[in-house]
Amino acid sequence: MCTLRGKEVDRYACLLYVNVVIIGHKYIDCSHCPVGVPCNDVTGCTQCFGSYPPDCKRTCESGYYGPNCRNQCGQCKDRVTCDNQNDRCYNGCQLWWPDGTCQVYIEKSDGTKNLISLRSTTNNSIEIEWQRLTGINKTLKEYYGYLIQYKDDTTGGSYREAVRVNYTSPSYWKIENLNSYTDYSIEIKPFRMFGNNREYGFPYPVLRVKTKCGAPDLPILKSVEVESSEAPQNIKVEYYRLSDLKPTCNNITFAWIEYRLSGTERWLKEDCEINDTIFRLPPFGDGTFDVRVTIENDGGISSSSIVKSVKIRSTFTIFFLHLLYNNNCDPVGYNCYFGSILMETQKTANKTRNLPKYRTCNPIR
Repeated sequence: MCTLRGKEVDRYACLLYVNVVIIGHKYIDCSHCPVGVPCNDVTGCTQCFGSYPPDCKRTCESGYYGPNCRNQCGQCKDRVTCDNQNDRCYNGCQLWWPDGTCQVYIEKSDGTKNLISLRSTTNNSIEIEWQRLTGINKTLKEYYGYLIQYKDDTTGGSYREAVRVNYTSPSYWKIENLNSYTDYSIEIKPFRMFGNNREYGFPYPVLRVKTKCGAPDLPILKSVEVESSEAPQNIKVEYYRLSDLKPTCNNITFAWIEYRLSGTERWLKEDCEINDTIFRLPPFGDGTFDVRVTIENDGGISSSSIVKSVKIRSTFTIFFLHLLYNNNCDPVGYNCYFGSILMETQKTANKTRNLPKYRTCNPIR
């Protein structure tokens, strides 16, 4: 046994200390070692944090951090170094290196391998969906988004922005307030963003869509007049030859004459041919009647003309009332239909009749 630095140690330790001193090595101070890290006088601290071994006195050089200064700092802004222990950049990160350590890069987006598809279209809207960008780091989704834009191909104008959405938003959108029966190009440009900076990547392949037909805006109805001065009087409806009209949309496939007793809501209709120009409504009682022409194109969109009114006289009224009562049909509060004939009687306050309902009579709704 021998005494070394005031402590009794075995002979081997004494010899080792002597040998170290003889060959020129100095005693290593262990006071700067991290708490709990083993250390001895000869080899020093087993590991340092933010400093160099063996005594952990000298801090890491600029650009390095961590255990024994083995790790390199990230892309710190202005090339300023990072904290020598937790690798956080003092002045933040360079552009497109978002997290505090500045070790993860926001790649430029590329949509060339992704597709836009059509969900639905109407006469004034187009709804699309798209494939999400692939290869995006899950921790960086918040830094990506999509610009959806469209342009009218018939005018040859530039793209108009529809909306900008985040990467995590639903991958579909409806573009509204479009023109009917018009060709549109739709483009999606992915982008990356960091602070106030936004940079667009390569766009998706363009989707081209034609909106459906809208309601034709055409001068359909020419005139509505009474054909004779004597009762019974027919109503003569004159309209443009629908087959000759040039709508801005698809072809007109259906047309009909609609009429009603003025002041009522329900319209009755009679089909007419699109190659004709005149339609005659039979007499159906004295009164003022509203008439209009409605057309429908092969897109399923209908449009009605302006309403014209005409007043007629008819001796058919007495016969009609006779037929009504002989069939036990209550005229109060009912619509009664006999072919093209409509007579809507007015509801009378405090007046009811308990007559059996005839099968052709339906309550006014």
